[in-house]
Amino acid sequence: METAVGVLSSRRVDIEVDYGKTLKRLLREAKFNSRPAAINSKNFSFQVQPGRKEKVFIKLFSFGPRTLTEIAFQEMAKKRWRQLDIREALTLAAQHPDLQIERPIVVLGANIVSYSRSERRYALYLDGSAVGRYVCLADWGQSWNELCQFAGARKRSTKFK
Repeated sequence: METAVGVLSSRRVDIEVDYGKTLKRLLREAKFNSRPAAINSKNFSFQVQPGRKEKVFIKLFSFGPRTLTEIAFQEMAKKRWRQLDIREALTLAAQHPDLQIERPIVVLGANIVSYSRSERRYALYLDGSAVGRYVCLADWGQSWNELCQFAGARKRSTKFK
């Protein structure tokens, strides 16, 4: 199986994350047409931090066809981009809703080990079309198609490359 090595393209956007919001509120503000029940505070827990807001740079990486999760992780790490957490991913969806309609966004940092009987890992997957926007859980171990973008983050004060 051939896998992509190296970044084919990337796109940068800025978001302002409010770490004082709950998961329920972030999901409501993102205005998804549907989401699986497994995206809940039990599977995606975090500490709410009232009053904490930060500007975060987001970069969407495209690696090409049949990109393995490990390759995407390695390539993003080489460029010093970390994986988004679920708060950043949902903020991205709320503040830039058209991005996931243009091309699906894979959020490897927001993942769960299993919400079914299998012991598989699932990553957050933002998708959409002309009829709606969706947040899903996609199999972590798959090879991702060429349409997928992988989201990386840096704090606002970090220099860009």
